[in-house]
Amino acid sequence: MSCLSCGKHLLDDFDFCPYCGATRTIGKPSAAPDEVSASRLASMFGAVNTSGSSSVHKFAQLKLEAIGRELGYLAVPEFEVPNLTRLGRTSYLDMVWLRARTAAVAFEIRHRQGRLDVPASRKDIEKLNNMNSLRGYLVNVSDISGKAFFIQVQTSLDRGPVAVRTKAYTVESVRAKYPQAYAKWDPKEDETLTKEFRENLDIESIAKHHGRQAGAIRARLVRLGLLAPIPSENSMIK
Repeated sequence: MSCLSCGKHLLDDFDFCPYCGATRTIGKPSAAPDEVSASRLASMFGAVNTSGSSSVHKFAQLKLEAIGRELGYLAVPEFEVPNLTRLGRTSYLDMVWLRARTAAVAFEIRHRQGRLDVPASRKDIEKLNNMNSLRGYLVNVSDISGKAFFIQVQTSLDRGPVAVRTKAYTVESVRAKYPQAYAKWDPKEDETLTKEFRENLDIESIAKHHGRQAGAIRARLVRLGLLAPIPSENSMIK
């Protein structure tokens, strides 16, 4: 049996996917325990080393991993989940705690010099809003004191009964507009793409000529080494 959300193989008795947190059943699981309340987590977190601001994020991630293990969770950093912010796109959560095959708690970490009680990133909130976990937290860590403030964010399992998460599109519907969408690239098309790119044609024009989406063209150019990948938010702050 495979997960309907991320496609990875699951055992038959799995109610939740341990890779992406998607639920196979309709209904809401029991709430996360009080051991993961914001006040309890802040107390256990204490403070991290702030000798280098670029390292604060990593130290906070390691601290959350240690706390998760102490509380009996399987703590997974850089947890990969599809479709959190955009269909067909993979996102990474800074930390997810798993228990009994369920994504129990998800975290997004930010290090800041200003107020810690104010969310720093709308994208982080969106990721947690769409995550199938029992609880979600934005973790703002001070670059000065190393202390953390935990802001609880409503996740998809907090909003009431949910069904299996599925894509809101089909290959056929996308190909109605982009005839070659998801089609395999061949050497001849790669050669044409390379030529067009080196002739400085814009991405939209190239996409129209190939019958593909602009995002697919950019991804292929990166794969061919013709275009530099766009760094993620996380990679820029680590």
